[in-house]
Amino acid sequence: MTTKLLDTNVCIEVLRGRPGMVSRFSSELAEGDLRISTITVFELVYGAARSGRDGGETAKIARFVEGGPAPVALDQTDAESAGRVRADLTSRGLVISAYDLLIAGQALARGWTVVTANIGEFERVQGLNVESWG
Repeated sequence: MTTKLLDTNVCIEVLRGRPGMVSRFSSELAEGDLRISTITVFELVYGAARSGRDGGETAKIARFVEGGPAPVALDQTDAESAGRVRADLTSRGLVISAYDLLIAGQALARGWTVVTANIGEFERVQGLNVESWG
């Protein structure tokens, strides 16, 4: 069974109740091994705080995390992997956002697949397994 690390944009679409995304998420959650990075938790909470609807959105995020994919903290091996990814991308004249870089490094270090609705960023990372739910 492949462990899948959900990108923030997939989580946002599930939280917004997008039918196709919710259906896929529910199916994969029941059948598979889904995870989210604590980096994603940070991004979700940050977005909720900026939205002006912090209380309701934060509660929704908490329910999502409690009943859904298990959060995984970024550890030293993940951070080292992300550092190597950034060095490789820089040497090739490529960039991806800082948070996607950390998520990619974590997935790469653990041999997991990143699930995203926007594969453009993650496709730049050599050796990373990426699955599109877009």
